[in-house]
Amino acid sequence: RRTCRQMTGVIINTTFFIPEGKERGLKIWLRDRFIPAAMAAGFTAPHFMQVTTNVQPGMAVFALHLSHDSADAADAWLHGEGASVIGTEAELHGEDFLWIHSTLIPLDEEVL
Repeated sequence: RRTCRQMTGVIINTTFFIPEGKERGLKIWLRDRFIPAAMAAGFTAPHFMQVTTNVQPGMAVFALHLSHDSADAADAWLHGEGASVIGTEAELHGEDFLWIHSTLIPLDEEVL
């Protein structure tokens, strides 16, 4: 049997959809604004990835995973300050800036 890192809490996946050519601006905003705000709220272990399957032509898609020990605190931040941080950025780009949040519950111990 494989050993795995035990994890409690949740992982928040935020997937961002932006027009090709605007990747640098998204990365700067994530680095300077969104990730620091999330980390200040207790999120940890950011992982930033590019999505390469099922992507519409002309679009770039990225996923950001952030972990939190408390599902309730993560949800409260996403609907409070997190929504405000994303909303401010979305206002700058209009329909060119789309995102979706998913809450993931780790089940490693059940299969690994």
